[in-house]
Amino acid sequence: LDSSSADRNSGHGTHVALTIAGDGSSDSSARGIAPASSVIVYALEHDPTGVFGRIGSIYDMLKHAEQEGSRVAVNAWGLNGNQGQYTADSRSVDIFVRNNPTFLPIFSAGDDEMQNASKILAPSTAKNVLSIGATTTSPSGEVANFSAQGPSLDGRVKPDLVAPGVNICSGRSEEATTAIGASCGTGTHANGDPLYMSLTGSSQATAVAGGTVSLIREFIREEVGITSPTASLLK
Repeated sequence: LDSSSADRNSGHGTHVALTIAGDGSSDSSARGIAPASSVIVYALEHDPTGVFGRIGSIYDMLKHAEQEGSRVAVNAWGLNGNQGQYTADSRSVDIFVRNNPTFLPIFSAGDDEMQNASKILAPSTAKNVLSIGATTTSPSGEVANFSAQGPSLDGRVKPDLVAPGVNICSGRSEEATTAIGASCGTGTHANGDPLYMSLTGSSQATAVAGGTVSLIREFIREEVGITSPTASLLK
């Protein structure tokens, strides 16, 4: 939808990417979970309008990422509507993982402040993905009161995991014109805007989980000696 590499609206994508892989060069307290990882990014937001979408199928997008060398796909988004349902996109993701068993897609379960049952967003309703909800960042690690709840409408336990998703301090896009996060960390961009901002949501939890899974995969490959761990093993 948009050929620009700039993250011009809320800065959501930049925040997610740097939660995973930020090197903390400006503030070590905001270093990402897996700072040595490589990141492949897809622009799913149209800068002039903020409309979210994609060209082509989700299968094709994941296939391109796999061909570029990715084995963990962090998708900090979900499709509004059809909450809890096993959709065509959910099935497409499941087929992709069946055909590419060493590739693990991770999806946000979504946010639902009303806390109603079965409001998980697709495609996190897929069977071969990790669906991620959010917890607080307090020592008790309670499930956050906005994290979408399961089960899926066909009765499966969702989300699969929860991860910290409250007040996550990570990078702020320099080009963001409607950044919604409060300033955190230290340092400013050349335009005077802060380098870092704090965001809350299942998207942030998905980024934390994605970075963690990447480290687990690295450990399995380097310490256990399994060179191509399957998605099911990582789960």
